[in-house]
Amino acid sequence: MAGRFLVSTTHYLLAIDVETHEFWQVHSGSGLYYGLAKDEDGMLYAACRKTVAGPDDETVRAAEVGSVLVLDRGFRVVHEIQSPFPLRDVHGITC
Repeated sequence: MAGRFLVSTTHYLLAIDVETHEFWQVHSGSGLYYGLAKDEDGMLYAACRKTVAGPDDETVRAAEVGSVLVLDRGFRVVHEIQSPFPLRDVHGITC
């Protein structure tokens, strides 16, 4: 199986090249990173909470806004979609 994959973690979006087994950091500083999707044009979408603090901290929870990062085929962020309401814990996205 050849290709590159995008992986969401608490602190990073990572890319993996499955042929070389190399990892590299695509994005950081907006974790927790959650759902991932790809549209018919090859654009990638990754939801991020914009905090890694736990949901038990109500002060942090009240300030969460979250967003969805839009990445091109080269894993470069080309846009960030901001919801008009708090976007929290997006565990899945599909196209």
